[in-house]
Amino acid sequence: MDRGQSYGDGFFESILALKGRIPLLKLHYERILKTASFLKFIVPAHFLTLSQFEAFLKSYMPAYYSGRIKLTVVRDGDGLYLPVSNLMRCHVRLSEADNPFNHFGKFKNKVEIAEKITVYSGGLGNYKLLSRSEQVLLSLENHEKNTDDLMVLNEKSEIVECISSNIFFIDSAGKHFYPPLSSGCLDGVMRRAVLEFCKESGINCVEIPIKPADIYAFKAAYCTNAIQGVVPIAKIGNNVFDLPTSFQFSTNILNYLIKNK
Repeated sequence: MDRGQSYGDGFFESILALKGRIPLLKLHYERILKTASFLKFIVPAHFLTLSQFEAFLKSYMPAYYSGRIKLTVVRDGDGLYLPVSNLMRCHVRLSEADNPFNHFGKFKNKVEIAEKITVYSGGLGNYKLLSRSEQVLLSLENHEKNTDDLMVLNEKSEIVECISSNIFFIDSAGKHFYPPLSSGCLDGVMRRAVLEFCKESGINCVEIPIKPADIYAFKAAYCTNAIQGVVPIAKIGNNVFDLPTSFQFSTNILNYLIKNK
């Protein structure tokens, strides 16, 4: 057993490739370096520049590959809680991507508030660490409830995220609202892509703590992750959202990502 299995001492990155391109490569690379620095990992030579990292990933990919690249990074060497080495060991796995960038135009029809799990806002939720027991238990609750997703709260009863995606809301003026990293949410790659797109497009985005009671003031909602892109939400609890608004935004950002990233 390595330190990843023994202590969850590492992190992972889920990366989408489309016909040999990696649209969000720079954002993934930046998050990997940030997480490695947080964990005090020593970055190997082939991670020192973006071009070297891209060559490393593409060495595992067939030509014109489309699918998911899962990069798992663990601290190498032995030791108990105190490691004897901070070197990184990497594993790359390729698999089929589920609905890449929401190509099939899916939406979440039924989202409920998670009841069995809350997250701690001062924890490690901003990082994509190997230990994902909360997401496993949330997925089990989601399956038991036969819902499409769960909206997760923190100890302050603030909205954090969905099970495996960040969450955004849109008001009637077209302004976007999203939970801050201080809520305990993941620093998502697609979350950052959305913020970049909104800034370049002149769309007003507001990072603010959001309570469940606040969502009734919003017109539309959507969730984001690096594989499925932007997925509209039709309903959270009893609150119904306008799907055309979020689908239009999903189309706009998809065109932006394919063209510019």
